[in-house]
Amino acid sequence: MKIIPTKQEIIIDLHERGYSHDFQLLGNDLLWIQEKILLHPEEFSINEYHQIRNRYSGETGLIIFGVIVFSHSVKGILIKHIPKKKMKRKTVIDTKKIINPHYHTQKNYNNRSSISLNNGKEKTS
Repeated sequence: MKIIPTKQEIIIDLHERGYSHDFQLLGNDLLWIQEKILLHPEEFSINEYHQIRNRYSGETGLIIFGVIVFSHSVKGILIKHIPKKKMKRKTVIDTKKIINPHYHTQKNYNNRSSISLNNGKEKTS
């Protein structure tokens, strides 16, 4: 039997591995919540993500990103809620734009889809 981690378990695991800051997506940029600093795409890298589908309602899912900001030597978490209709479609990751290929790992817990951010916007195919 495959055990699927919960949102809380994933966040706790990331915190234990040093992902202690919070980020919010604003267009192409990230807002670093604790420091109130706007970070441009060239200043950060997403090195892992975890996709979770709501097991009970199935209406929305979420993706938890592990983010590294090299210029400030910090790691943190970005959480993106995804509507059900976008969770069903198969998409890809635009690794050239947001993912550092040397550090990237993926956890897709429902094995149905993944997410692509293209210039800070969701893209489905």
